[in-house]
Amino acid sequence: MAPTKPRNYVTDQQAAFLRGPDDTEKLPILSEEALVALEALFAPRCLSRVETAEEHLRYAGKVELVEMLRNRHTQWADDTKALGDEDYVGGADKASASQQ
Repeated sequence: MAPTKPRNYVTDQQAAFLRGPDDTEKLPILSEEALVALEALFAPRCLSRVETAEEHLRYAGKVELVEMLRNRHTQWADDTKALGDEDYVGGADKASASQQ
């Protein structure tokens, strides 16, 4: 049996965050071209010898944000196709405009 984590400020805040609402619907829907560019710019990578752990964690946060944007786009595309929206052309321009 694995030992339980000690309760402290960090574990309490982490548990509260994980219980919280899913705010991914608030993310914008980017075009496929923008997502490809962001994925190329912030590709997942290992910690290099010339960066600190803090720098790498900051970079990892950017990678995670791009993954969340990709998941948002994929969900939007799946929902649009499931609804049979004839205005869907493979991009997110109309969805982004309708959110504003």
